[in-house]
Amino acid sequence: LKGVIDLLYRHDSSLLAPWMHHILCHPDWDVRITGVRACAAFSDPERTVLLNMALDHEEHDLFSAEILSLLYVR
Repeated sequence: LKGVIDLLYRHDSSLLAPWMHHILCHPDWDVRITGVRACAAFSDPERTVLLNMALDHEEHDLFSAEILSLLYVR
């Protein structure tokens, strides 16, 4: 799943967009972090909404820190 996310992120993020909510809620934190990194392909408003949504329900500290770094670096 991580490979598919990475492939779509690099080549056509519009195909990834409909699945981002599911990816960011995936039970495996490694899949979620891949999804968070893939959010960089989206426009600023869409990226911000997705990352804030992920941050609102995330309990894993490292994952939350990654989201915050992506939110405030841009």
